[in-house]
Amino acid sequence: MNKKILISTFIVRFLMALSTFGVFMLSAQFLGSEGRGILSLFIANVTIVLLVSEIIFGPGYIYVSQYLPFKKLFLVGLLWSLFVSITVPIILFYTHIQTAELLPYLFINSFLLAIITGINYHLQSVHDSFGFNFMNALQAITSILFVWFIVHSHPTTDAFCIALLCTYILTILSGLFFLSKFYFKKNIQPQLTHMSIGSIFKTGLTAQYSNFLNFTNMRIGFYLIYLILGDVKELGIYAAATSLVESVWMISNTLATWLYPQIVSTKDSLIQIEKTQSFAALAFWYSSTALIILFFIPESFILLLFGNDFIGVTHYIELLIPGTLIAAYGKIYWNYFAGTGQFKINNYSSLLSTVFALMSSIPLMYFFQVKGLAVSTSLSYIVYACLLIAAFIYKNKLPLKTALPTFKILP
Repeated sequence: MNKKILISTFIVRFLMALSTFGVFMLSAQFLGSEGRGILSLFIANVTIVLLVSEIIFGPGYIYVSQYLPFKKLFLVGLLWSLFVSITVPIILFYTHIQTAELLPYLFINSFLLAIITGINYHLQSVHDSFGFNFMNALQAITSILFVWFIVHSHPTTDAFCIALLCTYILTILSGLFFLSKFYFKKNIQPQLTHMSIGSIFKTGLTAQYSNFLNFTNMRIGFYLIYLILGDVKELGIYAAATSLVESVWMISNTLATWLYPQIVSTKDSLIQIEKTQSFAALAFWYSSTALIILFFIPESFILLLFGNDFIGVTHYIELLIPGTLIAAYGKIYWNYFAGTGQFKINNYSSLLSTVFALMSSIPLMYFFQVKGLAVSTSLSYIVYACLLIAAFIYKNKLPLKTALPTFKILP
């Protein structure tokens, strides 16, 4: 791929990671660990809504866009996202997972974020790297600015949700500009034959199924802490650890953003394998470097950033690092199987690792509280990545040594 595009995308992803960290830090300072715990649960619920919306506005969008014109496909995505953004929050509310206080924001913010996701996937499908990067850079910059100005003046969870709402509106406006340019200036017809609405949902659900399971794997701990331990403050501390550690996944996500369309657009299996191994090696070594730096950051420095409510956060960070690194490596292989239409492999890997997480989390929490949960989460990440790597080697009849990443620092 074009190295300038990769570098610019990496810079934007890095900016987004800094923004996410900055937003978390500001909300932690202004609202404390308890307020941060409430927001972590709210954001997890937004993610649930978004995951259902992404049955259309998700990874399957790039594949389906080969069959349907933009106008029809995007309209289906909008209507589906609107329906989901109303129904799923209601379900979460009546199952006592979402509080009434933030329920209105769950409706609105989820729908706006679904639109942003849909625009992003469309820009990826037409290889509009400038539009994609501009939107994400704008969202990163405005989110930290709005949180700073609004939450600093009104330190409440409501104010935080309003700040994100303002960010999403501005991002959508910029995205509509790029979509209008595409719609009016380009007359690109689908490359392949027609696809029915039912097939769109079937394809999207198949592609999204593993993401549902991955979310369960990664965020089951939040709900277990909230529902079993009932400790919102400890949830805030654990959320801080996961936020810091998982921020390195922006490296894999950056590489995957442009690997996935390349895998989809070529039928040459040798090129697909070579690109996957190359990108996986980059993901491993860059992620290793970032996690080593994080490991040696003293807790006193983290407390300086987040506040003294977050004492003990480094214990969770140390336990999560091994699984996070292996998962960063495995995420590239997930995109290979998604790009080649082998969704079942991703689904089985996600299912087995999720079952492992569910079976191990509760007994480990019983003996070791939240530390046991961190161990379970880290191990489930390792299970997930190893299954993907093993399937990649088996399917392509590669030697076992290819499971290990080659040393590579440039694409």
